[in-house]
Amino acid sequence: MRNFRFLFALLVYVSAAHAAPVTPLFRNGMEDACSYDADQDRLSDCVETGSNVFVGVSNTGTAVFDPDTDLDGISDGDEVLGTLAGLNLPAMGATPLKRDLLVEYDWFDDANDCAAHSHQPTQAIFDQTAAAYASMPISNPDGTTGIRLIQDRGQGGVFTGGNLVTDADGIVDGLGTQFQAIRSANFASNRDGYFHYALFPHRYGSATNGSSGLAQVNGRNLIVSLYCANGTANVRNTIVHEMGHNLGLRHGGNGTCNHKPNYNSVMNYRYQFPGIDTDCTLPGNGVAGYSIGTRIVLNENALNEVNGICGATSPGIDWNGNGTLETNVAFDTNSSDTAQASACGAVLSTLSDFNDLGSLNLRAVSNVNFAGRQTLQPPEQLEVCQDVPVEFVLRRN
Repeated sequence: MRNFRFLFALLVYVSAAHAAPVTPLFRNGMEDACSYDADQDRLSDCVETGSNVFVGVSNTGTAVFDPDTDLDGISDGDEVLGTLAGLNLPAMGATPLKRDLLVEYDWFDDANDCAAHSHQPTQAIFDQTAAAYASMPISNPDGTTGIRLIQDRGQGGVFTGGNLVTDADGIVDGLGTQFQAIRSANFASNRDGYFHYALFPHRYGSATNGSSGLAQVNGRNLIVSLYCANGTANVRNTIVHEMGHNLGLRHGGNGTCNHKPNYNSVMNYRYQFPGIDTDCTLPGNGVAGYSIGTRIVLNENALNEVNGICGATSPGIDWNGNGTLETNVAFDTNSSDTAQASACGAVLSTLSDFNDLGSLNLRAVSNVNFAGRQTLQPPEQLEVCQDVPVEFVLRRN
């Protein structure tokens, strides 16, 4: 009997030792909890109440064992207290329970190719780009949806980073030595790991390069280069496109297969400038958004025209243009992709949508390993983006 009692006590002890860790709040009382910081985010355990409601610095609503409760790549402590390097994130609007995305805009003024003009993002571009991210259907711990885009174009107050860059010819060398020199001279060092850096030249690379932009995939630098086609919608959509590369997206979502009619994202050349399709009829409807991955798979060797791009209840699409909706049609739906033989696997291939919003790497700018939960970032790749389509060159709104 004595041996049985010993074994029973040992079993209870071992079970307790392997149980889930107890919140410090209940270890030794409230006073002791305030001396602990279990997730090392500079917030004591007694203020991280886990309620998902931010009341203030003494009741943050954040998780005790998670240093980045909202998964935006910025630690809870930095969003509540500001950074140790003096970056006042709370004053900029950042909070620890809603995803924040921060970007600084610097720009050129020039008179290349058309009348003298500035590439400074206007208030309309500023507002519409913020609204595009705010409307994205991505959930936050505080119960809201959307991403809060915090932009600095030098508008004053705590936003003094964005500014005009003096330049001789309106052209930057891509993300080369000239770009890096501009970045170093105009981007405060305490913003590294928090802000993306966007430069708005007239063009990059050469005076004839028509590319609308350039960005690092899973990186922090981007270029928007719309020469004289710098109307509000063009700039807004291109910011969202290039930022998407920084957040890990490619022109086919998770790959380079482009112009897919069922990949409903501004990352797709088909929808970068016209905006995404909101009614399953193929043409874009002006919305700057990322895909949610719900469009049907298209087998180009056997297309069901009745199902269109959204399924049986959506409008059909007469892919081959013969006036009849058929159920077994071979047709190249993304023929505009000149690299489709390699990028898509074949000219006639199976095309899939991709859930951009479920794959955004908001931590790309920080490259921080939060308590072992994030692996190191993959090597950054440069994504060179399309020329402005002819029909959008003169768009000014």
